[in-house]
Amino acid sequence: ASVNAGNDYDGKTITLGNSIDLAGETWVPIGEGNRSDRQHVFVFKGTFDGNNNTIKNLSSNGYNPSTVAKNKLYAYGLFGIVEGATIKNVKFENISIDTEITVNDTTYKGDSVGAVVGYAFKNATITGCEVLSGSIKGDDAVAGIVGRAYGDNKNSDKFVISNCKNSASIVSTKGKSAGIVGIIANVKGSLSEINGCINNGAITVGPSGYSGGIIGLARSTNIYESSNTGAITSSACVEAVGGIVGDYSHGGTISNTKNKGKITLTGNADKKYGIGGIAGWVRYNYSDHDQSLTCKLDNCENTGNISVTGNTGVGGVVGQAYWSVEITNCKNINAQISNPNGNMTGAILGGFQYLYNKDSGLPDENYSSLRTNNLKIENCTASGNVYSTGENTAKLVGHATQSGTETIKPSYSISNNNVDNVTLDPSN
Repeated sequence: ASVNAGNDYDGKTITLGNSIDLAGETWVPIGEGNRSDRQHVFVFKGTFDGNNNTIKNLSSNGYNPSTVAKNKLYAYGLFGIVEGATIKNVKFENISIDTEITVNDTTYKGDSVGAVVGYAFKNATITGCEVLSGSIKGDDAVAGIVGRAYGDNKNSDKFVISNCKNSASIVSTKGKSAGIVGIIANVKGSLSEINGCINNGAITVGPSGYSGGIIGLARSTNIYESSNTGAITSSACVEAVGGIVGDYSHGGTISNTKNKGKITLTGNADKKYGIGGIAGWVRYNYSDHDQSLTCKLDNCENTGNISVTGNTGVGGVVGQAYWSVEITNCKNINAQISNPNGNMTGAILGGFQYLYNKDSGLPDENYSSLRTNNLKIENCTASGNVYSTGENTAKLVGHATQSGTETIKPSYSISNNNVDNVTLDPSN
């Protein structure tokens, strides 16, 4: 209540003295508000130390967001909105969050939803937090730990989420769902960091996709020593789904990560891109970032089966890559990859492309001085079965664009890979 009355606790530490049971209570987030209306929200800027205590039965049932929502959207979690805060060492048991709430015939939805924090803004640190059981449901940017983390356009912000674990089920009715953080995006400056995180919770993907076992959508983020066992499913038409991260862009490294969770997408996914055992869609956006940045994956392992319908770019490690990616020392072990009627399907990488001029059909030379076009796949191993009745199916890489002008022709380095134990089975 103090934060929601305007006290942001900047520079102060709050310690939870003992475990608490909220059964029968309606939880009002610490720091109520929405992510769009910065002048009419309350934020927590201090440090919260859960002291390894457990919060039981936190529930959204009965919550009224009508006074803090904008465009009928709002943030929800133990903390609704934090800015430059540190949250650590707290556990949740039997959490129950469903942010689609109707008040006086108006339906409000959560678009930044997590057990610990709904919306984190500027340099937040979340460490040692765990969701033991329960369910979390929201419209967009829904995850076990943090729903949405955005940096400031004017500053070099960095988010750190470390040693966190989720076992709750996650459901997004729109998109950007994950076990740990729904979306994490720095606009400028430092790379954010996800380190030592684990997801065991099942994830249901909304129709827009962008979902992963650890992160739904990540920009300028390193992901280390993290793993997923949770199944990822959807009956809608989705894109950018990965065992670790759905959409990965603007530079960074994914290393020492493992996915065991199955990916099963049954919707008609015609012209939808990027489904991968580790990363779904790897790329960068030329409008607001350094164009020389390369996304890298090293020492990652997938053992989760992938079953989709008609996607473009489906791979055991990376589904679809644009412009510059390095995949080294990665494994896709005994995974069954099925992409009937799809295009670009491979045991390591589904497809690789770079930006081209839509009128001429050639690489876009407007960005030739800025853009790096590079594909490296080295020391990777794959086994199992790859099945597709569509075009461009292969044991290593389903498809890689090679034509272009000399100024920005892609550089290829593909060596020391072992895919002898991969079978291609169009009759599976």
